Amino acid sequence: MIPTLILDSSATHDKFYLRFGFWHINFKKYRYKTPINQLPWVEILYDFAKQRAVNWQTKRQAYIDSGKPVADFDLRFGEETVKRYQENLRILEIEREALEEGEDLSEIHRPYHFHKNDSDDLTKFICICHALIAGLIVDEYCLMFLPPDERKTPFLPQLLPEMLKKMPADEQNILTEIAVGYYQQLYDCLAEQESALIPDLRLDLAISLLILADKQWAAAQLYLSVQDWLRLHGLPIPEQSQLLNVLAAALTIDDEPYVTKLNECLRVLGASLQLSIIESCWRRGLQRAKNGEYSSAITDFHQVLQLDGSRFEANFQRGLAYYQIAEYQGAIADFDQVLRLNPNEASVYHHRGLVYQKLGQLERAVEDFNLALQINPSLPGVLHIRDVALAVLEERKREAEAKRLRQEAKERERQHQAAEAERLRREEEASKGKAFTFEMIAVDKYGKQTSKQSGKAYQKEEDLGNGVKLEMVHIPASSFMMGSPSGEGSDSERPQHQVTFAQPFYLGKYAITQEQWQAVMGNNPSGFKGEKRPVENVSWNDAVSFCQKLSEKTGKTYRLPSEAEWEYACRAGTTTAFHFGETITPDLVNYDGNNPYGSAPKGLYRQETTPVGSFPPNGFGLYDMHGNVWEWCADPWHGSYNGAPSDGTSRTTGGDSNRVLRGGSWDGNAVDCRAAFRNYGSAGYSYRGRGFRVAVALAVPSSLSSL
Repeated sequence: MIPTLILDSSATHDKFYLRFGFWHINFKKYRYKTPINQLPWVEILYDFAKQRAVNWQTKRQAYIDSGKPVADFDLRFGEETVKRYQENLRILEIEREALEEGEDLSEIHRPYHFHKNDSDDLTKFICICHALIAGLIVDEYCLMFLPPDERKTPFLPQLLPEMLKKMPADEQNILTEIAVGYYQQLYDCLAEQESALIPDLRLDLAISLLILADKQWAAAQLYLSVQDWLRLHGLPIPEQSQLLNVLAAALTIDDEPYVTKLNECLRVLGASLQLSIIESCWRRGLQRAKNGEYSSAITDFHQVLQLDGSRFEANFQRGLAYYQIAEYQGAIADFDQVLRLNPNEASVYHHRGLVYQKLGQLERAVEDFNLALQINPSLPGVLHIRDVALAVLEERKREAEAKRLRQEAKERERQHQAAEAERLRREEEASKGKAFTFEMIAVDKYGKQTSKQSGKAYQKEEDLGNGVKLEMVHIPASSFMMGSPSGEGSDSERPQHQVTFAQPFYLGKYAITQEQWQAVMGNNPSGFKGEKRPVENVSWNDAVSFCQKLSEKTGKTYRLPSEAEWEYACRAGTTTAFHFGETITPDLVNYDGNNPYGSAPKGLYRQETTPVGSFPPNGFGLYDMHGNVWEWCADPWHGSYNGAPSDGTSRTTGGDSNRVLRGGSWDGNAVDCRAAFRNYGSAGYSYRGRGFRVAVALAVPSSLSSL
């Protein structure tokens, strides 16, 4: 809603009154005041007449002083006008004498003569009174009632100089007193909520009052502005003579606009003092540094340099402060700047050398100390500091050389040890045999392939004659959990227990084939004939006999694996029921596909053995650890793992005459093929679903060649 302002004026025979009514939506009731009350308009008319007479007299005297005839000047105005001005000047002189004698002017007869222009000036004065009050109300509205983002600073102070410049001094004072008093009330009210605005508002008012002959109006507002500034910054308010000194001590670069206006005001008022933010920051920085307030001093010197980047002494002092708070890079940057501007400052080289000394850069420190001494050989203390730094530097060089020699010796030893370790590694790799690679398959619980990964293992070959080879795979030493967890298998597979192998061993890459059996034993008992098929229809006793003859033939101790060795080798680091994963399929293992495991589908039942290596291997590179033929182990049968050894050896004590069988067979169910599944058979009983593979210790003679 638009605010409403009504101006109402009236006059009596000698007094003038000006009232206003102001209403805004934020007001509970309208305001009605009389800011100009009993203004003596007759006296004001006298003042205009007196001013006109004085101005005439001034011009007349100047005309006379220029050497021109006064009669010519008087002729311009006419005899009657000249008499009127002279009469008014005579009355003015009587008035002054009466005032000097303490007379009451209301009792003095003052028959001034008026010109039409005097009446016009009075009319203009009355109009200015109206404009002044209207301007004050508008400024109040814009400053106090508009939202902060729409607020306007007072505009009337900018107009006051033009409004007052042609008025007599008394009339200037009348209107100035009205305006200043009104703004005083506004600023006092605004200061309660937005004190940050007040110093600038008062200073703007002071600048507008500089046009007046009486400079006290402007001076009073200036000092009030400074007091408000000090109050805003939480500083004490001293007596008036010290106001500017206290202000100067607190100035920062942010105060530059305020100080610019303040200095202009001081200049017009004739004050000799001009405030300098640079000097304020400089003096304050020096004092703070002296008091040990180095971080604050750095801020002050930084502001000095923002205002005058060539003031290198501020760089030097800031560098000293940085040094005191261990901000050494900042100190170096400042000292470098000083030396760029003034390269012959010995003390700067000295102090930069001290910084480098703190940083441990003694070569650069000594260099700076030497430069300082070249410029000023008598610089106190520098020679001693340089000599101390040189001594420390020489000691460091000796220590560095000794350290270098130690490191070289250590590096030679490390290289020797690395070479020895590499030699041993290669020997160990060579002892494992020839590397071979393969691909491993993993499936999910439905038997679907989930991954295919490349594997690497080592093997050695035994030549059995007539081109028949026996491939033995290196099985690394480690630990595993033997047996099945709860929910899988039977009690004979429990308790699940940890077995640790201290040494690696070798295990047949495949089950013993018919051609290998033929090469060692000279016959072939198998029911499913085929050189590359596993030998079957052999008893445990037959397998032991094979190992004995193979050992005699090769000079090495071949044997059946222990039950722990077999399961460890079968799992090859896995913990699932099969080394393939949670189940198997006939695409991966030769078993009776009519009886799957878990969620796997039914599949092919081949009803015979398959050539060894027909299916993917496990992580150790061993083939057919699941299915094809049962594999004899060295251990007698025990009904559980209670008391089982934990080192992977055969459990030779206790048990019965039966011997352990592992891995399942071509005619068995998928569940029989699990890594943890245990079976047994009579040591002398043979069957076409039973075979074996052999094991041998790591320490094999050199005759076991590596291809």
